[in-house]
Amino acid sequence: MTLLPGTRLGPYEIVAPLGAGGMGEVYRAKDTKLNRDVAIKVLPESFALDADRVARFTREAQVLASLNHPNIAAIYAVETTSGVVSGSGRTETTPDVVSTALVMELVAGEDLSAIIARGPIALSDALPIAKQIADALEAAHEQGIVHRDLKPQNIKVRDDGTVKVLDFGLAKAMDPAGASGTDAMNSPTMTGRMTQMGIILGTAAYMAPEQAKGKAVDRRADIWAFGVVLHEMLTGRHLFLSDTIPETLAHVMTRAADLGTLPETTPRRIGELIARCLEKDPKKRLRDIGEARLILEDPTALEPAAAGGPSTTTPAGTPRSVRIWQAVAAVSMLATLAAGVAWYPSNAVPAPVATFVIPPQDNLTITAGSRVGASVPVISPDGRTVAFTARDTAGKQLLWLRPIDALAASPLASTDNAAFPFWSPDSKFIAYSVTGKLMKVAAIGGPPQQVCDLNPGIIARGGSWNRDGVLIFNNGPAPLYRVPASGGDATPVGKLADLEGGRQFPSFLPDGRHFLFNSSGSKEKSGVYVGSLDSDVTTRLLSAETGGVYDARSGRVLFVRRGTLLAQTMDLKTLTVSGDPLTVAEHVESAVVPGLIAFSLSDTGALAYGIGASAESGFQLTWVDRTGRVIGQVGPEGPYRGVSLSPDGKRVAVHRHEGDGGDIWLIDVARGTPSRFTSDGTENASPAWSPDGARITFSSIRDGKPGLYVKASNNTSQEELAFEAPATTRWLMALAWST
Repeated sequence: MTLLPGTRLGPYEIVAPLGAGGMGEVYRAKDTKLNRDVAIKVLPESFALDADRVARFTREAQVLASLNHPNIAAIYAVETTSGVVSGSGRTETTPDVVSTALVMELVAGEDLSAIIARGPIALSDALPIAKQIADALEAAHEQGIVHRDLKPQNIKVRDDGTVKVLDFGLAKAMDPAGASGTDAMNSPTMTGRMTQMGIILGTAAYMAPEQAKGKAVDRRADIWAFGVVLHEMLTGRHLFLSDTIPETLAHVMTRAADLGTLPETTPRRIGELIARCLEKDPKKRLRDIGEARLILEDPTALEPAAAGGPSTTTPAGTPRSVRIWQAVAAVSMLATLAAGVAWYPSNAVPAPVATFVIPPQDNLTITAGSRVGASVPVISPDGRTVAFTARDTAGKQLLWLRPIDALAASPLASTDNAAFPFWSPDSKFIAYSVTGKLMKVAAIGGPPQQVCDLNPGIIARGGSWNRDGVLIFNNGPAPLYRVPASGGDATPVGKLADLEGGRQFPSFLPDGRHFLFNSSGSKEKSGVYVGSLDSDVTTRLLSAETGGVYDARSGRVLFVRRGTLLAQTMDLKTLTVSGDPLTVAEHVESAVVPGLIAFSLSDTGALAYGIGASAESGFQLTWVDRTGRVIGQVGPEGPYRGVSLSPDGKRVAVHRHEGDGGDIWLIDVARGTPSRFTSDGTENASPAWSPDGARITFSSIRDGKPGLYVKASNNTSQEELAFEAPATTRWLMALAWST
């Protein structure tokens, strides 16, 4: 179905065609609601008429839409329309035509294939492009998403040099269910329903051998395609392309890659990288695209090849990135993450490291505080053990330890309801919090000991332990507190400033007297601060969603902004930062509680971090039918924490969470416009409508006392206190109204 300019698909108005392929036709369009240009891929009609495949495609697209990375073209929506409104001054309804379209970011720039068509790309230009492609793949792979059809045509290069990778995972999204198996009738060559649609799942010249054979694929297929693309950029030549698709697939499966075509000036390590990417046996192939990124970032990778041309053998000592996964937890060697950016002197030899995986244990769910599924792993100072909290199927939450050289984690007995653990400097003890108490337990096991009381109802949000045996810790919406590791009465360290909501997740600096912490409150003043055991004076160091951790090996402080773990040079004498921050990792958990530090650093340079959502992550309110099919969206994306639909279905009351507080907003369903319902700057949450829709109740904390308040839904009256709870109450919400 060809669409003319002016044609409407839902709120999107077609402007001009951009191209066409086996997966559909692509158009430039205008989003009339948000007044922005988008790209729309209209899928083949035969696809749109298959309800099962459209439903599966929509589910896959929702997963792909979670990718948020500067080198990945964003997916905005899936639009399914059973009628088309045409342009040219006339309106035509065609209910018999079903259109399914994918709405995507419109990326300016030139296809990489067009650039390659002009000849080989200079090494100085090719490597930055390759590095950005690797960044995009790494971000997707960390979320379990495989591209499956990486090729120059799916890579755009903007005028400013920014690379955008397009069509992530669409080959799988359009694949009939089960087509990733080994059945020849469901192989990547055109068969059955795929032939009717003109689709090849992947492009033959860039397919990995296992993909060409129709076997199940994983991220190693993308690594193969990355190697082919990098080779093609440097040579200007296709590596496997033949006259026909079957011949091309045969070459992919049987012929060794001819790397002798690489320019003689190709650096040795780049030649070795391509060779490792193009191992036909996936078990021998480069294991992680992050390894490629590290090589591309390393200045030594640009050293000229020895006489005789580039080496194409796999180096025995090539550094490998380290990822230790435990549900959503990851551990990696900081030394390898910093290759080429002066974590160590440029002439230092990277320490050999190993790559391995810790699979989730049966019947165990990682937790962060009370948040199930989030992860706050803490690695011991000696780098040998990762501690985390987890809950079993019976709901029992314990502190667990996973030695790096062991195959499984073990619980520490009697650490029930443990939260936010932190290690002693000698790696022999772990401190943690339960409600109202700060505890410690020996790493080898034994009965836990109480260190001190906390404020009533409080779970300490983080702490730190110095070499003098002093613990500093969060004690609720209050200053930080200190206590001897041997136990005793806790005393406050300093006092809160005006409008400061609290101090949490402290981390000692090397002198054991100064410390970093997160201060929450207004957005302008929150961030990482420096404090001292010897003074009430605090200094704002930088803006961040989290607290900070200082790395003495590199002289940098680590922190998170918008889900990205960054490292910035810090001067311990002036207690200031300088230079631009470096990116260490993406998608780092920071949304559980304000200031959350979901990363930790050992004295040996090992870094552990939890992968999850950013504190600034938003949610899109979405209508679904009883089958789970998305049928519409409501209002703008936002940091929503509580949702209540009015009895007449015309308005949605939401708690929009901001910083340590938040307000209730009402969203008009028909128009999608939000309006503020409360505005007193306190924590207003958990809205619930009265049966007649005339009033809304919500929870709020006023003068330190939690209560339930009621207000007219038309916003014409002041709220009234309906119920006040004791100050020690931690959670309060109205579940429903009586009729």
